[in-house]
Amino acid sequence: MPVSVLFVTPRWGDGGGERTWLNILARLDRARFRPSLAYFEKVDSHFLREIPPDVPQHDLGKERRLSRDLPRAVRALRAVLREERPDVVVSLLHTWGFLIDAARPGLGLHTSIIANEHIHVDSSLAYLSGQRPLASRAAPILHRLAYARAVRVVGVSERQLEDLRSRFHVPAEKTAAIPVGVDREHLLTLAAELLDDPWYEERPLLVAVGRLIAQKAFDDLIRAFALVAGRTDARLAVLGEGELRGELEALVREHDLGDRVRLPGLQPNPYRILGRARAFVLSSRWEAMPQVIIEALALGVPVVATDCPTGPAELLDGGRYGLLVPPAAPEKLAAALLRVLEDDEEHARLAALAAARGREFDVEEMVARYADEIERAARRG
Repeated sequence: MPVSVLFVTPRWGDGGGERTWLNILARLDRARFRPSLAYFEKVDSHFLREIPPDVPQHDLGKERRLSRDLPRAVRALRAVLREERPDVVVSLLHTWGFLIDAARPGLGLHTSIIANEHIHVDSSLAYLSGQRPLASRAAPILHRLAYARAVRVVGVSERQLEDLRSRFHVPAEKTAAIPVGVDREHLLTLAAELLDDPWYEERPLLVAVGRLIAQKAFDDLIRAFALVAGRTDARLAVLGEGELRGELEALVREHDLGDRVRLPGLQPNPYRILGRARAFVLSSRWEAMPQVIIEALALGVPVVATDCPTGPAELLDGGRYGLLVPPAAPEKLAAALLRVLEDDEEHARLAALAAARGREFDVEEMVARYADEIERAARRG
């Protein structure tokens, strides 16, 4: 019989973790696996509509902050476990992993849990401590419990897992790093689609992609671009949506960049914009293994990224395949962007290196490794 595997996430949005899971859900061999998906909260984006039609979806209906919604959340998850009876649960964003243990007693299940990490946990917890001090006290305990109860902890980079092993004492033999994989040929096809807006093609274009949240540091990027705009006629597009839209729009107005910067929101096909970029820029304060860098590389787009914990340096091999600058340093970010904008030879060199590096991240290899981890966990159930 196929292995029943339930993917559980607190939020189904439009991030790299969801894109990875979409690739897995679409490509798991149905003769070997019966996948299903549960989420406590969802964003109405194209990622929601791309879930394969044969994958059962369970909307667990988050109503308020988790600490106030625990009893109902546990009951909702318990109903899904009773219906799907999974051999394996893959839990994205580990903090919620403890809910699985809270929901399954009495159901007669022998379910193994895989904790799947797509963030840099130390940085995320440090940010949480400044925003919600009370929650930040409980979060490390929940992390530790989730990792302890999981049979495997699967991350996206070795550096990310090194930090987990150090802080939470996760045994090395319990962990596995599976780099993000992309379907390069499909990305190239999407990138070739026509654009009906000449704004993106009239001048050299810089592109950033991500949720409009503090982690992505798009405020630093706009400040850097204000310096770039004084020396070039380049434009900047930041593709994504999020809670900081108003603040970022105000910053664009403050620097009088209204005709040079666009925040067009979520795009059903961001690759037709990304593929036309002079450079892709990542300004994040922290990441784990940013999938959008891999996508830019696969499209042969030069990459300028902050050397934040943990993924960019690993993806760019310490600066061999793209330009790395310190986080929170708009002046240095601006200098790197000017280097790509003004030096045609440097641009051509970085574009060739990007394309070569992008071929190393194959979606089929990624899915095969996840499939092996799921079957391995099922045997331990």
